[in-house]
Amino acid sequence: ASAIKKNAGDIAKLSYFLTGTLTAGETTLTISNSSITEDSIIDIYTNVYGVNPSEVTVADGSITLVFDAQETDLGVKVRVM
Repeated sequence: ASAIKKNAGDIAKLSYFLTGTLTAGETTLTISNSSITEDSIIDIYTNVYGVNPSEVTVADGSITLVFDAQETDLGVKVRVM
């Protein structure tokens, strides 16, 4: 059991939370950070329930999210592991 707790703690330490704002009327948001790699595990959160990207492209150093155009700004948080 201690090995599981240790591994969970290691994963938490390796997580990075990055934020961005999709401006009203726009459809694409790119977030750049050196912690993002093509092998990263990505979790995506928005501040509006049910609004999620239709397309996600991950490259070394950036993640690009495509959404339907929104009537108001959309807050986006990405967890990178």
